[in-house]
Amino acid sequence: MAAEDREAAPVLAALARGGAGTAAAAETLREIADAGELRDFEWDEDVTLRANLRAALKTWWQPSAATREGATAACAALDACVLSLLHGTPEFNEDARRDVFDWTIGNLALEALQVRSSAALHDAICVSYALDESAIGRTKLRGAMGGFLKLCAHDPPDSREGLAAVAGLLHTVTTIVQGMVSPLSKADLGLLTNIVLPLHGIPGKVSPSESALGEIHRPLTACVMAFARLASPEDKVNIIDLVIKGLTDSWPTSWEGNSPKEVLLLHGLETLLRADLAVAPSAPVSGPLVGRKLGEAVASDNSTVCERALMYWKHPETVESLYTMGAPAVRSVARSLFANALTHWNHTVARLAPLVLSSLYDFDRDLVTEIAIEMLGADADVEAYIEGFLEAASKTQEDDDKNAKGEDGDESEDEESSAQVEDEDIQSSGRRQRRKVRATEKASIPAKRDVSFMNMIVGRELGHGSFSKVFHAQQAIKNKPSREWPEFAIKRMSERHRDIALREAEMMDAIQHPLCTRLVGLYESAGNINLVMEYAASGDLHSALASIGTLDADTTRFVAGEVASALRAVHGAGLIFGDLKPENVLIHANGHVKLGDFGATRPLEQIASATMPLEGTLAYLAPELFRRRDGPSAAEPDTLTIPEAIDWWAYGCVVYQMLAGQPPLWVEDERDVVKSLVSFEIERYPDGFPEDAQALVDALLVHDPAERLCSSSGAQELESNAFFAPLDVPFDELYEQPAPKFAVGKVKQENGPWTQRSYSMMIAPLPEAYAEASGASSSIVNEIAETDKERQSVWGSAQGLQQLRRPQGLPPVGEGSRRKSATSATAATAAQFMSVMPGMMGRGRGARRGGRGGGRGGSSAGGSGGKFMVKGLDLTAG
Repeated sequence: MAAEDREAAPVLAALARGGAGTAAAAETLREIADAGELRDFEWDEDVTLRANLRAALKTWWQPSAATREGATAACAALDACVLSLLHGTPEFNEDARRDVFDWTIGNLALEALQVRSSAALHDAICVSYALDESAIGRTKLRGAMGGFLKLCAHDPPDSREGLAAVAGLLHTVTTIVQGMVSPLSKADLGLLTNIVLPLHGIPGKVSPSESALGEIHRPLTACVMAFARLASPEDKVNIIDLVIKGLTDSWPTSWEGNSPKEVLLLHGLETLLRADLAVAPSAPVSGPLVGRKLGEAVASDNSTVCERALMYWKHPETVESLYTMGAPAVRSVARSLFANALTHWNHTVARLAPLVLSSLYDFDRDLVTEIAIEMLGADADVEAYIEGFLEAASKTQEDDDKNAKGEDGDESEDEESSAQVEDEDIQSSGRRQRRKVRATEKASIPAKRDVSFMNMIVGRELGHGSFSKVFHAQQAIKNKPSREWPEFAIKRMSERHRDIALREAEMMDAIQHPLCTRLVGLYESAGNINLVMEYAASGDLHSALASIGTLDADTTRFVAGEVASALRAVHGAGLIFGDLKPENVLIHANGHVKLGDFGATRPLEQIASATMPLEGTLAYLAPELFRRRDGPSAAEPDTLTIPEAIDWWAYGCVVYQMLAGQPPLWVEDERDVVKSLVSFEIERYPDGFPEDAQALVDALLVHDPAERLCSSSGAQELESNAFFAPLDVPFDELYEQPAPKFAVGKVKQENGPWTQRSYSMMIAPLPEAYAEASGASSSIVNEIAETDKERQSVWGSAQGLQQLRRPQGLPPVGEGSRRKSATSATAATAAQFMSVMPGMMGRGRGARRGGRGGGRGGSSAGGSGGKFMVKGLDLTAG
């Protein structure tokens, strides 16, 4: 159908009728929405047009319509239409919105959430609630929204799509909470205590390293904080105490093995403690709860959990809240520090522990001394022991202050602080302590190792990319304590990316250089390819810049010299690195940097091919890569006859970013990067940017690769550049020298979007169709003011809960294997029907699923014949 012949009204009418014309009508509507033609119609005046849209929504947003022919295409087209109307069609004004999205459509969208999740459904719910002016509409929507969330809290989905439906609905609930008034009504308080807080108890994982709670944690925390900001001293109950109790009641037990969830709950609890709220937590009520959970976390052998708890002491606001609650909040922490953290196998934990204990000692000396005697014994030299950890804390703080300010100490301090931390047992007062011993300052090439699934102990996630995740790991060595096991980084890729993994391993094996990350081994496990590499204990250049802003000229010179030496080795091996950026410059414990992530590395001859697809990160890509997208021509010859120049352009971008704090080319919309590259030029350098560095960057960021610095003789041209004149040694000998501390530069740089990590992508423009919104929208309405009409209406009423069927296709967490083993008929029946028995006022988490014992404080739930009985469920929120 020609564009000028397309009319929305008949297309929507055809969709509303369903039948044989559904597919064609859906395709046409999608084309109209994607082309932005919805603005061409008179939505503000055409009542028939609005009625047809409403009728189409009623036809296809029914959960029962999911099995009809053409349902997928019809729903996708209507979702695109709704999003376009609500976000990009001014003609679809408030009157039109109110006409289409009354509360019945919002209720229909809630029912549709049981089958699928989409941004259009969430927006429809939010708009229909916001625009409704009747008492009955908001009352019914509250009952249905509360019922949906209550059902998910007691019988949660384990698919990401099901959890996305919960997350999206939480965005809408948060906008409603932000419009509530204090003091909260009984019904609104019931929303917090009976629905929102129990959602933290969602068990299970969506992957071995990801908690199910993580899929909803951000909007859930936002909702909780919206309630916390409503707290008032005049409230009959302390809302902050209620929240803390709800969070601590949701803590996973040790046998659940869900440390990702524990970290999330620690984060949520700290968010509450750090906030500037009108009401403080009650010391007698919240103090012991917070203290017990922090103490358990600090006592954990899981370094991620322990470190997250110790990081509470990084923020003065959190520390103030903890100490306001008094000794009950910190007693367990102090006990765990003496018992475990001071001698923890993880270096970061062992380094943080004395700092925390020192802070506790300043807060309550008698308490810390009492616990020290209790833990060490009456015969121990407690005073000497306390003096030892205070000295260690002082030294750590002194090193941190110097690193932050870029100051230089005397020669002995430089040697000590630049040395890699190693473990050595010494005895003091009958307790094992740690101290720093001098490690080599020279960068080196580690030897290959015999690695396998059996001897690699995989720990926390360090980061992730487009095809992989990177984890911290240790290699278990027989007859040695875990603190002496060598540390590595494991890059894990799925079996379906085998070719990518093996190609990267081949590239790394081809380069033998002390400033290029070494592949020490490779093994397979559980459908994954694992590349075992050197571990960079100090993170990467991106994290360093995000933390301190900019580097001074001397630090930049040394880092840039080592990177140039590594690039020379890569090019000398007949390769192009391909994805140079701060995230791929890794910082080791001895201060030296190494190139990491060789996923984009390719042989020179492949890069020179105009048809070879390349991988890179937009802000660091050379302009010739885009000019040759359509192949060479007479007007634009093949500009990749000097493929090494690609790396030197990115090198210039990194040098600029070290000194300026952000990339030279930065725009908010990635699509604008390509446009900007065509005429890119640095018009003005920030104040404090060294003049000799300006000349260097100007010579590197030249559009013509033939004229670009290093295009003819590589790094040799750099060594003779004026910026590097202060270096006393050639680039290739820098790895043998002591690395300088990272010192802050003169350029003052505020945090911005460039501090977010950048990910590589295949250099090929994405079709516009792939740019549509996904997930829940949280910006369609910022706040919905509460009125007296609905203020006392119950969230999750029995009626609201009964009108919702069990979300189809969203089995409860931890029940996937049991549900799959059932017959299809029984599974379908269980998904369609649920019998709810009101009046059983359960406490705690309530019931678990059929065939399984009850949760804490709840009854067991029995099920048979496809009928799903839930007992112990409080249906009267508030």
